[in-house]
Amino acid sequence: MDDDKEFIEAIKDASLCSSATNARKLFARMLVSRSISQPHVVWEATWEYLTEDILYKKRRETGRPDMNLTIEQIKNIALTEIENHLLSNGRSLKKWPLMPKPEDFGCYNGNRLIDDELKYGVEDQLKENERLMAMITDEQIGVYNQILNAVLNDSGGVFFLSGYGGT
Repeated sequence: MDDDKEFIEAIKDASLCSSATNARKLFARMLVSRSISQPHVVWEATWEYLTEDILYKKRRETGRPDMNLTIEQIKNIALTEIENHLLSNGRSLKKWPLMPKPEDFGCYNGNRLIDDELKYGVEDQLKENERLMAMITDEQIGVYNQILNAVLNDSGGVFFLSGYGGT
């Protein structure tokens, strides 16, 4: 039992007939029960099974079907969930020095303000842009082009716009 192969296979089997969320709970239970002799080895052998639903869940939570996360972000989210399960049972990943720990534990793995701003329909925004651009004055188009060029050419600049509300 010292090689933990049985636990690795149990997590793989669980992922075939259950969700990755349940597999993470199983891994946490294995840690709480002190069944695993080398948790870091089991994590390395099974992290792909333990994280396979993370990207899908984050896309649904944020309403951004095109969202992408790095492997490290995905692992971090899974480790955070495992840490939550452990904490609810009076344990922590800190107990196992070789186990990876979640970074910024307890923090959201993204920027909620940006996520909220990015929750829009691309098609709707394109139509709105076309509608507004049809109403723009020559003076406004000059300012618009100057700012857009600064952004697209990464040249930066300082711009001050003044106008009545709604302009």
